[in-house]
Amino acid sequence: MILIYSNDIEFATTKTVEWINYYGSKYTRINNGDIVNNNHFSFLIGKNKRKLTVNNIEVNSYWYRRSMIPDVVINDANWNTSLTFSVKSHLRSELSALNNGLSACSKGKISLSNPLTAKSDKVSDLVEASIVGLTIPPTIITNDKFELLKFVKRHKDIIVKNIANAYPHYIDNGIYSTYTSKVDIDDIEKYPDKLFPALFQKRIEKKFEIRSFIIKDKIYSAAIFSQQNEETSIDFRKYSSSKPNRIVPFKLPPKVEKSLLRLMEKLRLDTGSIDLIRTENDFVFLEVNPVGQFGWISTPCNFHIEKRIAEYLIGYEEKS
Repeated sequence: MILIYSNDIEFATTKTVEWINYYGSKYTRINNGDIVNNNHFSFLIGKNKRKLTVNNIEVNSYWYRRSMIPDVVINDANWNTSLTFSVKSHLRSELSALNNGLSACSKGKISLSNPLTAKSDKVSDLVEASIVGLTIPPTIITNDKFELLKFVKRHKDIIVKNIANAYPHYIDNGIYSTYTSKVDIDDIEKYPDKLFPALFQKRIEKKFEIRSFIIKDKIYSAAIFSQQNEETSIDFRKYSSSKPNRIVPFKLPPKVEKSLLRLMEKLRLDTGSIDLIRTENDFVFLEVNPVGQFGWISTPCNFHIEKRIAEYLIGYEEKS
């Protein structure tokens, strides 16, 4: 049986499950990490043996995909705030260890991703990308206004982005998020001497952007012509429904693909979405998201990535 750890709004998981159903394979989908309340499970760990069963069926294939630690609800009027908080923190820690244990028990089985490595770390990714030979933008992470001014004077055209992932903010009926944005020296001059840390990079002139999704040793790349729309020219995630970016299949040079696979190996990732910029004469690495979205390149480029993932989890080996 295939065990899928995801969440209830993850559309790519749903499409992959449709392919698993098509092939007639059994699966259990655990949404939001809630294996406890709605399932019976057990780990059996012995010498050279690991057995995981869910609802009395042995798991032989595992996929971790955008899952979360479930919330812990304690409704006891006799507990004070401090005790409730500490017990909830302890139980969430136990559930986190349980999720990691699921991944550990998948060793030696067919598996994709795991909660220990499926976390974005832009700083580490940039360092490792430069080590494997990929080109990266000149970058500074700082809280020092004067160091930032020196960086701006050296590189002129600057963008700022989150050090970690951007989180949505729900206000009234709207959803707000932060995006990569241009910064000019007049704005920086108004900053205090010590500012909140942020990641600044030289803005790279683009011919187009590239999103590559990697599954093990297979790379699916798409060119995104975000420069044709001013709204998406800095950050293509500022998606325009009225004027969507053109997206077409793209083949990276073998040297770049080899470097990307080396990067994935160093980061201990077997899946991930990688963002690149195509300049006049180079390919510039931006970041990798271990659980990045891929459906929006899979469909227009006819990659059928969801089908490929289903086949891998089932154990189907392509002959070509």
